Amino acid sequence: MLPAWQNSSFRLLIIFSLLILIMHQDAFSQFKNRSIRNKKSVPTTTTSKRQFDRAVNHYNSGRYYSALDAFRRLSDYSLDINSQLSASKLMTMKSYYHIGKYEDAAEVGRIFIEQFPGSSYTDDVYSVFGDISLSENWYQSAVRYWLSSREISDDPVLKKLIDGKLIQLSKGFLNQDEVKGLLVTESNPVNRSILNLMVASGLLHSGDPDGAALVLFRLNRETLPSHFDSVYEKLRIRTYSQPLESVMIGVIAPLSGPSGSEGRAYLKGIQEAAKRFSDDNYSLVLEVVDNEGDELKTTESVQILSANPNIVAILGPLSTSGSISASAAAAQMKILLMLPTASRMGLTNAGDNVLQLNSTLFQQG
Repeated sequence: MLPAWQNSSFRLLIIFSLLILIMHQDAFSQFKNRSIRNKKSVPTTTTSKRQFDRAVNHYNSGRYYSALDAFRRLSDYSLDINSQLSASKLMTMKSYYHIGKYEDAAEVGRIFIEQFPGSSYTDDVYSVFGDISLSENWYQSAVRYWLSSREISDDPVLKKLIDGKLIQLSKGFLNQDEVKGLLVTESNPVNRSILNLMVASGLLHSGDPDGAALVLFRLNRETLPSHFDSVYEKLRIRTYSQPLESVMIGVIAPLSGPSGSEGRAYLKGIQEAAKRFSDDNYSLVLEVVDNEGDELKTTESVQILSANPNIVAILGPLSTSGSISASAAAAQMKILLMLPTASRMGLTNAGDNVLQLNSTLFQQG
């Protein structure tokens, strides 16, 4: 009889046992390595700080998409891991803004206000809300957010940036009703001084130096930020000058409705052109009507504007269908109509007072 170790069944059992042992050790090794890898991938306070610094470098270098990707991931960490959670949310909002995703930026801003009430970054969030409003040509909303930001901010750099934007918007971008609407609910004395300065600028822009002088006389200079001193002096000097000859032009544009974004961009361009046209002798005043992209409202807009004896011409609308309606109404009301974008042939046949600023399809070849 053979010894047990020479028995084939015994040898098979030994080989099988060794195979199990090897497989077990290999599985343990894989598990150990996987555990190490998982341990390395778990974010820590140190790694999140490094990620945040890299994301800030991306942002400061203008690589906003890369910054957004990093800040969004950092925003998903808990406060235990990411001690800069509120800053990550703010930078996510700012990154969205810089790539033109205004709705996403606003949504992150709203979440920030709910999640971090009383945060020291709230002034920055309001400032970005103002920038979003400006980009969408919602000037009254932009002023409201910027004033709210500078009221709670103790950052002189941020305040200076906001004041520069407010100075630009004081040059005829808001009409008197919009500025006065802000004044109705504003109680902060500094903000009221800024708004009154904007009122005076608007009055001068519309050819009312006496009204502007009265507003400036009543304005409390002690509450006016120093950044506005030069603006105040320029306005005060202009009130003593010969009254400007004002030229009023009506503008018809779809500021709301499906084409609202296009209409607001169009209006912004007109306002920039009007600001550059105005000088020490002339002031170009715009009377704007929202036709909502509707043909019937376009006809009504022409009728409303032509009823104002101070309006010498109407500019707009944008769409071809709206231009047809406007041409017929303008021919009937005998007012000069300038069509900036319509390319359809025959629109000028409505009357000698209808001008087509864009080339027709035939002229374009």
